[in-house]
Amino acid sequence: ALKLASIIHKTLVHGDVTAYWHWDLFWGAGTGEGSLLLVDNPFTGNRRMWANEKGFTLTQSFWYYAHFCRFIRPGFQRVRVTCPIDSILVSAYVGPANKACAVVINSSNRSIDGLQLNGLPAGSTEVFQSTLSDRMTSLGSMQIPALPPLPGHSITTVAVN
Repeated sequence: ALKLASIIHKTLVHGDVTAYWHWDLFWGAGTGEGSLLLVDNPFTGNRRMWANEKGFTLTQSFWYYAHFCRFIRPGFQRVRVTCPIDSILVSAYVGPANKACAVVINSSNRSIDGLQLNGLPAGSTEVFQSTLSDRMTSLGSMQIPALPPLPGHSITTVAVN
């Protein structure tokens, strides 16, 4: 999941592209690292063999991918942001009507506290975080430029409304 988030970040930032298309939407259960959705075999005739009653499972990669898809909207433009810590990947996007978001990836094993995020417009914020055990958890609002603690192998999005 973290590998996918890093690839998306590098594609948007260093590749200077305007969109990212993820080809591995779904595969059968147990295959395809990076797939967003694992699908149980619908032809078994026995739903009790499925991983859950829906017949599919959203993967950790889905939730990391969602940090980019849910908040970076059409019309947003990437703006330059930097971070002094090599294991932190940051990208920020500004859209119409002073809306903005920043996606922060902590690719290290350790938690990082005390980071600041400068350059986003003032406004009410929503903060969401995914870790290896939590999926797109709302952390509430925060005052820019402070960031919440960034657990190891996490992705955090700050959305300015």
